[in-house]
Amino acid sequence: MKKHILILILFVIAGVVGSHAQHRGMSFEKIKTLKVNYISSELNLTPEVAEKFWPIYNEYEKVNRKLRSVKIKNIKQQIDNKGAIASLSDEEAKALSDDFIKITETYVSNKKNTFEKLESILTPQQLLKLHFAELEFNQKVLRKLHHEKNKNRED
Repeated sequence: MKKHILILILFVIAGVVGSHAQHRGMSFEKIKTLKVNYISSELNLTPEVAEKFWPIYNEYEKVNRKLRSVKIKNIKQQIDNKGAIASLSDEEAKALSDDFIKITETYVSNKKNTFEKLESILTPQQLLKLHFAELEFNQKVLRKLHHEKNKNRED
């Protein structure tokens, strides 16, 4: 369960990073390009492996973006319609909390399926590096955004 919550938090952070970055002048495409370069470098992908890897990984990311943009926005909209979380009945709050768990399970399932597909393309070491590369990339983007936010406050 803790693993599911951690994964959900990471995906929510990735979604927040993407939306904040767009407001700060970093377009989705720029972030995607940086991520592609970062992961390619970290995994040391050959052109042949990259040709097989990126379509699978891009589909994985597409499913995750859809979950963030549709499913989580739907939950937020339901909360906004009530005014705030405190305005929800216990039953409504429980249902929305259950929806978050379902989204987390979908993230986990998507990641598991993707990594199973990638096992035939990447070495076990590269698969492990991919886990870390995703985390490290998100952390770097968050630090950059935090730095820019603090810099803008000083101006």
